Amino acid sequence: MIVLTIIVPIYNVELYLKECLDSVVRQIQNDNVELILINDGSTDSSGRIAKVYAEKYSFVYYIEKRNGGLSSARNAGLERASGEYILYLDSDDCFSKDTINTVLNALKNNDYPDLLIFSGIKFGENDTVAGRYEEQCGPNIDLPKMRGIELYKKLKSSKNYFTGVYYQVIKRKVLLNHHITFINGILHEDHLYTFETLTVAESAIAISNRLYCYRIRPNSIMTSNTNSVKRFIAYSITYKGMREWQIKYQLDDKCINKHIDEVGMAALKNMIVLSDSEYQEKLKVIEEFKGFIIDDKNSTMRLKLIALAEGGIHKVFIRLNKYKRTG
Repeated sequence: MIVLTIIVPIYNVELYLKECLDSVVRQIQNDNVELILINDGSTDSSGRIAKVYAEKYSFVYYIEKRNGGLSSARNAGLERASGEYILYLDSDDCFSKDTINTVLNALKNNDYPDLLIFSGIKFGENDTVAGRYEEQCGPNIDLPKMRGIELYKKLKSSKNYFTGVYYQVIKRKVLLNHHITFINGILHEDHLYTFETLTVAESAIAISNRLYCYRIRPNSIMTSNTNSVKRFIAYSITYKGMREWQIKYQLDDKCINKHIDEVGMAALKNMIVLSDSEYQEKLKVIEEFKGFIIDDKNSTMRLKLIALAEGGIHKVFIRLNKYKRTG
């Protein structure tokens, strides 16, 4: 029986991929773990490197697809997965030396909860530090088993809520039962996914073990500059998805409302700096966002918008007036 499926989306990471995969395969000692490598249309030698591991190890599976982005690659891995639990690893990052055993033992010792949250470190090169540096990142808290929604609130209140999916292990049946996947083609694809898994998990725990090693490197998705159009689209779609999820599962809670409003405000802040041409180009997405910003009965954002307007951000109301005239 496959207990754990590790999914690694791969795209043009030839400089880092071997370190990433070595950090996994050296820890796998039996047949209850599988490693799925998704080559998302790499144009460098990443595909060839990944194939070598699939040929060498019986528990490694290689999938090649046309480039579709990180969400698409993760979704492809989910479709192929057979493990009871899902764990993600980005191909320029790596695991700590005892990640797999720690995860499996934590699941077993806590009667196999739906969700496990853990911590990590970030590492990289810094001009002010000689050689490689490391520091703690992600959740850093120990919490006993409880409902996912309760763990979510404790993570938020203790400032230990992080959206990165690589800080969590989730039962595959939770994803299947609730039809949870990643939205293709947007930034911050982890936001909605993590919100969904935490709020529907029947049982969840958090451990402070630093099991994930997050590499800081130039030109990665998270460190590269992205424009306001992409950020607006990502936050507006995420806001809409979170609100629909809240309504579907009747998650009437102040903490959740505040969280969703924060995402909505992030969308608005990026919307108001769009140029007229960008605004017209993305008018359809803006119109879809309109229904939530104007008619959302669960939102407290109107009061926040008034405060922002008093501070001089009058463009928000100009654009909202446009919504009303076209709505």
